[in-house]
Amino acid sequence: MVETFLPGLYTVEQHDKGPSIWLEEFGEIHTPFSNQKYTIFMDSLTKFLQQENRDICNELGFNYKLNTLFYGKQGTGKTSVMNYAAKHLIEKHGALVFMIHGWSNLHVTVEMARAARKIQDNLIIYMIDEFDQLVRDKKEEAYLKSFLDGVLSINNSLVFATTNYLDHIPNTIKERPSRFRLLLEIEAIDSPEIVKRTIKTILDKTKKEIFTAAEIDAMSASLASKGVTIDEIKNYITDKIMNLSIGITAEPKIGFVKEDYRLPDKKQEPEFDSALEKFIGSLVNAPGTAKVYVSEIPLNDSDFAFADEEEEEGD
Repeated sequence: MVETFLPGLYTVEQHDKGPSIWLEEFGEIHTPFSNQKYTIFMDSLTKFLQQENRDICNELGFNYKLNTLFYGKQGTGKTSVMNYAAKHLIEKHGALVFMIHGWSNLHVTVEMARAARKIQDNLIIYMIDEFDQLVRDKKEEAYLKSFLDGVLSINNSLVFATTNYLDHIPNTIKERPSRFRLLLEIEAIDSPEIVKRTIKTILDKTKKEIFTAAEIDAMSASLASKGVTIDEIKNYITDKIMNLSIGITAEPKIGFVKEDYRLPDKKQEPEFDSALEKFIGSLVNAPGTAKVYVSEIPLNDSDFAFADEEEEEGD
């Protein structure tokens, strides 16, 4: 058993011979962009960290805790916000951060954190990515509720959780303030300045000039007008590096000679043919895809040769 827990990010796993625990490194972290939801989160953390507030709650017999559930579409930066806050609290407040990966290590992690609380008073943080995975097992729901606000919850603690599917979280959990005080939607970025800052933060890691200043300005305005996630920005940059044209540009280039996709001879059953046309039609101008051109010309192997540089320049 660990005698003293040093501030840091921990993973705990249960094995046949007992639990094992080790320090982890944080994954990719971006400085969160400033918006109203992030301001609410940081203001709440600031108030939580005030010793006077904790003392009053403890005098009243309450466990002093603050649980936050971040939700929103994939790639908006929920995990990055969570990581950023946890790393800051480790560095500035000596926090012990425990990563929960699902039911595989929930029980043993909770027990390890409770053991840590018995020997030291550091701020304890639980981080749970894809929280919706935990609520799928109805047999364990009572344990989960006890962990959030019952006998298994601990004093001076935070829970940071994320989900792409808020509708998968039972109302008895997400609508109970004692279980999640804050439900914050992390939305796509619609500010050109924030998109520009995000792009520059990513590009600062390399000395190679991938975009000119003018290209960054134009790209930021275009992406922000549609609302863009951090993942989409990364994909856009990757496409540029690889000289691909299948990103989220307004007018992607064609990557194949002649048409991108052509229907075979109409010899299929009518139902299949109709379904295929409907599927191909759904791809036309779809976000994140190249344009699709449909023709009734029979397919030949040569039709799928990649365009050479001269043909690409002529598009």
